[in-house]
Amino acid sequence: MRICPKTLPQKALLLGGLFPLLGLLAPGLPAQDDKGPRYVLTPVGKVRVLENKEAKKLLKEITPILKTKAARKNRKGKKGKKAPKDKGFLKRLETIEKLETLQHPSLVRVLETVVRRDPTDIVRTKAARALFAQPKKEARAAALRLLRDKSLKGRGGIQAPLIRILSRFGAPKKVWDKLRSSFLDLGPLAQIAFLESVEERRDWDSVDLLLDHLDPPSPENVDARENPPAEYWERRWKAWKAFKPALLKALEALFGRTFPSKKEAKTWIKEQGGLSRIRKKR
Repeated sequence: MRICPKTLPQKALLLGGLFPLLGLLAPGLPAQDDKGPRYVLTPVGKVRVLENKEAKKLLKEITPILKTKAARKNRKGKKGKKAPKDKGFLKRLETIEKLETLQHPSLVRVLETVVRRDPTDIVRTKAARALFAQPKKEARAAALRLLRDKSLKGRGGIQAPLIRILSRFGAPKKVWDKLRSSFLDLGPLAQIAFLESVEERRDWDSVDLLLDHLDPPSPENVDARENPPAEYWERRWKAWKAFKPALLKALEALFGRTFPSKKEAKTWIKEQGGLSRIRKKR
């Protein structure tokens, strides 16, 4: 077969244009080395993945900024003394906002330390949310550790993003059991986050909790001596008003409807043949 010399350059150009396409079509071929920045999509948006060298340099820069001790409570008898001004607050907040746009496993421990130790709840909450930008495995492990931290008990603003991380990335059944049993100890924002998780995961194990908190909180026996003080019930009522919309949405996700009271819900469930039959239909 004769090949015309004039057609050789044309064939070379044609083959040169085909090679990149072949690389895309054939999964076995190695991809081209892209030396540009790499981005991944996370629940908080697109974030840039850091190389190890870059992450190490960043940690060296931000550690002195974020290294701070939690504020100490004033001792009794020193009412005249004011707490020292937090001069580094804005700098720490800006640093956490920056970390919310970057991803690297080494950043998780830094954010976890800030959640535990920063003197301001604003920075601590921001750091908890920034865990969403980090690798799934490391972020989930940090959220699990932090939710076991007794110092965060009742701090709903900080607990809420941690619960949402577990709802998004997954958690063992025993973790949800623990959160369910300690529901009243969670702050209102964390209670809302938990109920949103019940809706998203269609958590049938939480049906009793939903029904128990469907009605406004009140003592069973008003005249009983062991009743908590009025302040307790006022706090419970305010929390109930805050989380009730999320509770109703969770009920609708499970049953396809809501109920005006626990009594009517129980009656309806019984009329439908019980929870087992309802679950099969849903």
